[in-house]
Amino acid sequence: MRRASFVGSLGMTAAALVSASRVAYASGARSGAWCKPLTPFARDHAFDFSLELMDGGVFTVSEHLGKPVWLSFFTTWCPPCNEEAGDIVRLAQKYGDAAAIIAVDEMEKPAKVRAFAERHAFTLPIAMDTTGSVFDALGFKSYPTHLFLAPSGEVSCLSVGDLTPEQMDNELAVALARPARNVRS
Repeated sequence: MRRASFVGSLGMTAAALVSASRVAYASGARSGAWCKPLTPFARDHAFDFSLELMDGGVFTVSEHLGKPVWLSFFTTWCPPCNEEAGDIVRLAQKYGDAAAIIAVDEMEKPAKVRAFAERHAFTLPIAMDTTGSVFDALGFKSYPTHLFLAPSGEVSCLSVGDLTPEQMDNELAVALARPARNVRS
């Protein structure tokens, strides 16, 4: 079963992940064909925005630069979002503090999002784009949409639609392997 072997690999430490990612990147690992060209706005603007977190606090992109940031934009009614939720949780556990993995809900009531989080055993933070302003400003049109940022803040992959666990892991490994130069503060 694909999930059993995937879950069995969660014991890797952050240091081992960084090391393995750098080796993979140096040997030619690159973002996959599922990565799309950036919208003009996304290409020309820095990714620094803040959103309230469902459980309190605020998520600000620039506070997490220096490590990869994965923003997974979703809605609770989206079938592919529901299908990949467990894989996102497992990758968040696998990467731990080596990457900032944030689910971003679009324009739904907190009670509905909380039920989704409980159903999928979410342990990662959920940011609330209550007006859809971030999603719209970035020119995104459908769910799920995944935005992977390298430690420097540059986009390493924009993917529209669901991803397999292997594709998600590849994009995190590629982002993790990129140097953390030119970090915006």
